[in-house]
Amino acid sequence: MTDSKRNQPYGAGYVYQRGSIWWVEYWTDGQRVRESSKSTKRGDATRLLRRRRDEIAADEWVGPKEKTVRMADLKRMLQEDYDEKQRRSWDRVERAWAHLDGFFGNSRAVTITTDRLHKYRHARKDEDAAPATILNELAALRRAFAVAVERRALRRAPRFPTIKVKNARDVFHTTDEYERVKAELPAVLRNLWTVVFWTGWRREELFGLRWRDVDWEAGTIRVGVNLAKNDEGREVPFGVVPALVTALEAQRDYTRAVERRLGHIVEFVFHRNGRQVRSIDAGRRAACRRAGVIAPDGRAKILHDMRRTAARNLTRAGVARHIAMKILGLKTEEMWRRYAIMETDDLRDGMTKVVQRHAARRTRFKAAGEG
Repeated sequence: MTDSKRNQPYGAGYVYQRGSIWWVEYWTDGQRVRESSKSTKRGDATRLLRRRRDEIAADEWVGPKEKTVRMADLKRMLQEDYDEKQRRSWDRVERAWAHLDGFFGNSRAVTITTDRLHKYRHARKDEDAAPATILNELAALRRAFAVAVERRALRRAPRFPTIKVKNARDVFHTTDEYERVKAELPAVLRNLWTVVFWTGWRREELFGLRWRDVDWEAGTIRVGVNLAKNDEGREVPFGVVPALVTALEAQRDYTRAVERRLGHIVEFVFHRNGRQVRSIDAGRRAACRRAGVIAPDGRAKILHDMRRTAARNLTRAGVARHIAMKILGLKTEEMWRRYAIMETDDLRDGMTKVVQRHAARRTRFKAAGEG
């Protein structure tokens, strides 16, 4: 085996014997690969080498190491990547992976083809999974493949199916609807409802809010980076909003009463008898139905609709866009456009202002002509 043989053109290689077993050696992507023919016959090794060279030429070659990578390995590498980059959404990946495991099991990564991915999409659709849910599940798997390719555990990832998701909503709560729902909510949730109406914060930000984040002297609430989705903390003043002051003071009084009864500190602002609020969906849906606050799809309006409500209220109040985005915790103009919902009255007001402007101009021109 001379050096000249080791530097033959792309895809070239040779056979050699190790003990009684014949081996092949070839090059691909600038890397040397050695593989056993598992045979004592030179002809078997020659045919294996020829087959590997054909696979390389057709871009169908799969390395021996790649064949050992399985779904569990993909998940492990993805989790390590999340840990290294300190991403906080691993719980979403876990939920997605539960469905992926149910379909793919611990399949070898090289067997997960585009065709199998399409079958997965159709299988989840038959289970009535929402398009956005399927998209998130496949996105987790696509990211896992990307990490495996980055780490050279795999040479390539399969092509993932394209899923178009039309989940942008234009639903919001009017002030009257907000008041009606609040009246129907359990007392323990009414203060939270007030805060979300005025701030439009995400559920993670609301449910994770701690009393240490409330500065009574400055009249501000701090949303830390551990809660903010865009990895940017922010501080929002509540002292200038009487409704927020009233809601937070009432929540503080409730918390102190619970602490005296339980005999320990309650750190979360929103809780049920000392236990952190993690969902208000059941109570909110029931309150919406009793209040007659129903979305166009016939279902009760969702908590996230309050985010659009806050964006709309800020816009109608003439708050500068960059300030409104800061209050809501929005990072991009694209996200702002999704939340800044206008209703017919807003558009009517806009057109009325245009008419008034033109009328004023005509009046000035007419006065100038008469002069």
